[in-house]
Amino acid sequence: EMRWDNSAWRLIQHLEFLRERIERVTHRGPVFKREKEGSVYEKKNSQLLNME
Repeated sequence: EMRWDNSAWRLIQHLEFLRERIERVTHRGPVFKREKEGSVYEKKNSQLLNME
């Protein structure tokens, strides 16, 4: 007789295993979204234009 918490634990372990295997196959790590503030050149140009 299996208890539900044992089967849930095995399911979680299996899902983690599958996720790791998929990441290994695609060679992809976690995806990070980066907020881009603007280029360095735009900042320098705005500083130069505002000097007048």
